[in-house]
Amino acid sequence: MPRLRSQTRVTGMGIPLPPDLVGRCLESLPFEDVHTDVKQVSKEVRLAARRSLTRGRWRPVKLFCEQGLAALSGDTPPSSDQTKAMLRSAWATEPSVVLLEIASWPAMRPAEGELHANYLDATIRFLDVVEPSLDGIGRVIAAFGPETVRSGLRCWRGWSNPPHIFAGKIWIEGLLCQWFWRAARNDGESAPEVLFKIQPDLGLHAWKDPRGIASVLIKWGLTLNGVVITRDNPASIELRDRIRAEWQDSSETQVLLQVFDEAPVWREDYYDSFILEF
Repeated sequence: MPRLRSQTRVTGMGIPLPPDLVGRCLESLPFEDVHTDVKQVSKEVRLAARRSLTRGRWRPVKLFCEQGLAALSGDTPPSSDQTKAMLRSAWATEPSVVLLEIASWPAMRPAEGELHANYLDATIRFLDVVEPSLDGIGRVIAAFGPETVRSGLRCWRGWSNPPHIFAGKIWIEGLLCQWFWRAARNDGESAPEVLFKIQPDLGLHAWKDPRGIASVLIKWGLTLNGVVITRDNPASIELRDRIRAEWQDSSETQVLLQVFDEAPVWREDYYDSFILEF
């Protein structure tokens, strides 16, 4: 009996599978695998991958990779409803992949001031559209959580070439610092007051070791001036006590308090010696 046209041999072992089933299997894979590696398996798998990228789950991300740079690098922020819908759809599909894609783009303007700042413009414009308010803080922080993102950012060359050992950390911290301020401004209050009021999901669950990103959140989200986290800093102690008194008890609250408990005592070489890994 001839093989039905709706079936495809995709395993190399003579086992026919319907193309739709192959496509659903591929949509459970990471975007990078579907975009590159699986296309080498067979012609049938390559066709299924193409369908996933052009008509299936990964279509919004592929569209963003093709159009995002042009949409975010103009003289003015994106304003058309169609462009904003494209950005929001990509973010809703896979935020981590989108952030890595933006981090791979060239600087939007010549370097000035902080060496990494000119690489943040596109990401800030993007977040202004997809997460304009601090109630999205959990989604933003969680998007940096997967190891694939941090591994990719460790190779980020925006700060120096070859990559500086802390380049990715600097990129994340600079981005979150700007986003906290802009999102709080959209909410009409300072970032600390907004966060203490709404106490949103902070996205720390996405991090294998969330202490590093929690310290960034404390320094730039829960204060206005980048508090120096040491056990003997009065401002640090005051903030710790406020979190303990006002923030609802949860695993995330415990991580925030752990950062304070494990902080060092101030010394002259503090900035050189105390760097939390992310």
